[in-house]
Amino acid sequence: YRVLCMTKSIFSDDLNAINEVSSQIQFLSFPRLLLSEIVRKYAIDFEDLNDGSYYKKLEGTNERDKIYYFINKLTKWIQYLLKFDAVFAGNYVVLNFWATWCVPCREEMPSLDALQKHFNGQPLKVVALSTDRGSADKPKKFLKELNITELAFFHDPKSQAARDTGLFGLPTTLLLDMQGREISRLAGEAVWDAAEVKVFLEALISGDLAMNVEASKP
Repeated sequence: YRVLCMTKSIFSDDLNAINEVSSQIQFLSFPRLLLSEIVRKYAIDFEDLNDGSYYKKLEGTNERDKIYYFINKLTKWIQYLLKFDAVFAGNYVVLNFWATWCVPCREEMPSLDALQKHFNGQPLKVVALSTDRGSADKPKKFLKELNITELAFFHDPKSQAARDTGLFGLPTTLLLDMQGREISRLAGEAVWDAAEVKVFLEALISGDLAMNVEASKP
């Protein structure tokens, strides 16, 4: 934000674009779960920016184009954070780690989609976090072929989020509280739209289920 303010005095032609990005920042309220991976993917290191090392790969580029490049990168980051905020903030989250090459992942995906459909309009989100390498095109195509329409999709191409949460195999599903802290996890596939799963999650959402566990840090 400090750099955006500095940019206003340098790059007055793009005040509208900068103000738009600035106005979005104040609405971010998500927990810090997986934030490290998002920052690694999109964030700008302000210290590197200040000492000029951020621009090493842009040597020979004029200052105006450098600012354009910076604004474009930061805008993409903010857009991703807004999507993250819309899914995670104020919701319980069923976070499923999966990949297109994983046969059990393919088998349980429709039941995850059905689970989200059942809880639409309630403070619970089912998230499909793909660990496929490369671009997001392949996992997105995979979900489209299975007619998966309800799940929030995220992509972790370097499996950093999987390592940060200590995963040992796929599929693995985490249950997170409204502060982004892990309540429990299940390694392996499951029938996620089974009646007993719905009853359990409904009790959790309503507050009828007391979780006598020490939740992890966000």
